[in-house]
Amino acid sequence: MLKLLVMRLAWFFTALIASLVLATVHYVALTQYLYWTYRWLDTPMHILGGFALASLLIAFLFRYRPLYFVTGMLIIAVGWEVFEFALGLPQPRDYVLDTAYDLINDTIGAGIAFILAHYTLWRSV
Repeated sequence: MLKLLVMRLAWFFTALIASLVLATVHYVALTQYLYWTYRWLDTPMHILGGFALASLLIAFLFRYRPLYFVTGMLIIAVGWEVFEFALGLPQPRDYVLDTAYDLINDTIGAGIAFILAHYTLWRSV
């Protein structure tokens, strides 16, 4: 039981560290206009964001529940895109394609976290 708690804390701290890195890079990218200078920067940011959110979700899932994991990640990822739209953030001409790429990159990050959890945390449950 103690080992399981330690592993959950490790996932929680992984989520915190990934979120801090994400927030720091995002702040610098916004203030220095890096998203407009380097269009590719959005891709690793969404991968890292998907990983960070998936890590947090994994820390709170008590068992290996792929359906809960996928549902939670879908709600979070789609919710974020709706949030961006609702705020009226600048949208590229190819908004639908850009949103699709964002969701794919979120999925890649979440998939990496899911695979790591499958072979670490959920293997011990």
